[in-house]
Amino acid sequence: MRQLKHPDPLPLVRLIVAGLLALVVGATASSASAGGWAVASLDEVPAATAGESVDVGFTILQHGQTPAVVESGVGIELVLADGTTQFFEAVPDGVPGHYVAAVTFPAQTGRYQWIAHMDWFGTYDLGAIEVAASPSAGSGAGGGSIWLDLRWVTLTVSIVLAGVAIVDLLITRLRQTAPA
Repeated sequence: MRQLKHPDPLPLVRLIVAGLLALVVGATASSASAGGWAVASLDEVPAATAGESVDVGFTILQHGQTPAVVESGVGIELVLADGTTQFFEAVPDGVPGHYVAAVTFPAQTGRYQWIAHMDWFGTYDLGAIEVAASPSAGSGAGGGSIWLDLRWVTLTVSIVLAGVAIVDLLITRLRQTAPA
């Protein structure tokens, strides 16, 4: 009778051990990097007016929930129409994870991209913000909003009508006191 040889189990054991080791290393690496993300949550979207500065408050939330305190590299970046950027450094305001940046919007109206910088957490895209014209941009001679023009027309008409009423009153009184 013929005797069968069993295969050497050592290569199979080595393969299983190597696979388990790779699985442990992969699981450890992914759990260690799980703490490396955050979002920037704006207090409110500011009214962006061309050429004007506004304080923009935001909170850095690690995992979208826990306020994160970072040391530097915090601010708001605006991407201009020509692709250049402007960076406005943010400072902590005393509340953990909350920062404020004084952002000066471009003098040109339009839609601009803006991004929050969060130190080692990287950046967070805040989307686009619409920069509107300054309310005083059209005032003065030669232009303005229709409401400003209507106010001047209303004032002028009121003064003319008041003048007509005064003249009419004077003429009526003179006729009453004039000898017949």
